[in-house]
Amino acid sequence: MGLGKTVQVIALLCHLIEKQQNGPYLIIAPLSTIPNWMSEFERFAPAIPVVLLHGPKATREDIYSIINKKHTVESYKTLPVVLTTYEVPMQDVKFLQKYVWRYIIIDEGQRVKNHKCFLLKALKSINSMNRLLLTGTPLQNNLAELWSLLNFLLPEIFDDLAVFESWFDAREFVQQDGTEKFLKQEEEKRVLFSLREILKPFMLRRLKSDVCLEVPPKKELIVYAPLTELQHNLYSAVLNRNIEILSKIKQPDLILPSIDGKRPKRRCFLRSKYGSPENNFENKIESKSFTCAETSNSNNEMKLTAEDAEYEKDLSEWKQYTDVTDRNRDFLINIHFKHRMIMYKKIVNHPYLIQCPLDSIGLPKVDDDLIKSSGKLLVLDAMLAKLKAQGHKVLLFSTMTMILDIIEDYLSLRDYKYLRLDGNDNIELRKRNIDNFNNNKDIFLFLISIRAGGIGLNLAAADTVIIYDSDWNPQVDIQAMARCHRIGQTKPVVIYKLCTKGTIDEAIINRSESKRILEKMVISKYSDVQQFSISTLLQLKQLLEDKEYEIVTSEKEVFTEAELNQLLDRSDLLINQHVASNSTNST
Repeated sequence: MGLGKTVQVIALLCHLIEKQQNGPYLIIAPLSTIPNWMSEFERFAPAIPVVLLHGPKATREDIYSIINKKHTVESYKTLPVVLTTYEVPMQDVKFLQKYVWRYIIIDEGQRVKNHKCFLLKALKSINSMNRLLLTGTPLQNNLAELWSLLNFLLPEIFDDLAVFESWFDAREFVQQDGTEKFLKQEEEKRVLFSLREILKPFMLRRLKSDVCLEVPPKKELIVYAPLTELQHNLYSAVLNRNIEILSKIKQPDLILPSIDGKRPKRRCFLRSKYGSPENNFENKIESKSFTCAETSNSNNEMKLTAEDAEYEKDLSEWKQYTDVTDRNRDFLINIHFKHRMIMYKKIVNHPYLIQCPLDSIGLPKVDDDLIKSSGKLLVLDAMLAKLKAQGHKVLLFSTMTMILDIIEDYLSLRDYKYLRLDGNDNIELRKRNIDNFNNNKDIFLFLISIRAGGIGLNLAAADTVIIYDSDWNPQVDIQAMARCHRIGQTKPVVIYKLCTKGTIDEAIINRSESKRILEKMVISKYSDVQQFSISTLLQLKQLLEDKEYEIVTSEKEVFTEAELNQLLDRSDLLINQHVASNSTNST
């Protein structure tokens, strides 16, 4: 994550070709990082032949002949370096199987953390002499993910997932007394110590402090945002309704009682096409007759349309949980319960994700109500004004492109120059926008979909990261932070995570913290400890209890001027950077 993995790989390939190790070499990377790979090859190794295998099927087939052709590098002929995306090996696996690749290199190797994924199955079927994974996050949720990476690299050694998982189980350590349980187990059995020793020969781990002492310090802050009246009304109504619905659900009997003396049927059989009552011919006739009669009556007698009736029914149900007003009526009607967690996230991020008000001509309404409807947007608006005045450049990440749409509407009310990157952008547009942001001082803000642009990008021109809504996977947020806190950064970096207190946002952040326990235990800065002692256990305990962030909240609902100044102050980081710089120069 900003530690020079790309340049290291380019140096490795240059060394191999210099030693006349014939290609081809295969590099597989996310689409968002392809422009960076191309530019880094052009910058550091322009003589190395690089072929981009990407695009529609017809385009890729035209590129096959270029890959088959040997290229001359300082009088030595070699097959090229092939650069491609995750999708291509699954589509062109038969072509790739024709070669014995000198190296298969996977950038952002956590992409193959699922040992059952199609990409991994395709890659395992391709012949190679060597394999290399690049990742800043080898452990995200469980040991099975780490095993999947190791199994791809060395299938002869790491061939049994069950045995690997049995070495160390961190699930119970996320509980309240988990730290004590873990330390006691480690003192008695030294399982973790053994696991680290096994992993050490296969893993080269680099830290910013090891690679580049000049990387400026960073600070991570969780910024609490309030719920607006509309958000609070919607959130509490949905929560209360869900609680009541779920509390009424009873566990069904697996076997239903007999009817008309017939043999009892299991529910699973009745749900199948063979057990459905509709399979009975008489039932079909009766059902159709009833439906026809019902349709005829409804056409002649119903005064309200089905849509109007449904609308009134929904409103009457919501009246049990909140006061239905002109302000919240349309929002309540558009709340659905198919994906409950997503609905909670939409409410706390911005109610317009549920229902977007329209103006008189039917276009989305963009005015001050857009800002006032969301506590996060109120805080963001105040922060951006200060950050812009202080001359900072900002990366804003979100898990939802719909949120980026709303923020773009908000930006139309402000005089900020910005760019946007999401999954719909092609390679050329991504490269152009990244270069533009890094080189154009007038561009203040970069809106980025965290899944499309949270990995592999070099955006060191920014010194501020705002994560509008955190991901359930903590490594996704960590990767996003590393887009600007990396080698090449010259300014202190501050990361702001927006969080609506007392809502699903807090649950996500707390859950993310517990997920990081496994990573801290298996892959940590103390992994090279040789002697097992009480000091080792104390180090492990510190790892478990360390939090890399501070929490900032306002005494009132929205931050005051003084609170904002304190929130955005980074003088402590400047002092630390100055001290570190003097220390480096003196040595």
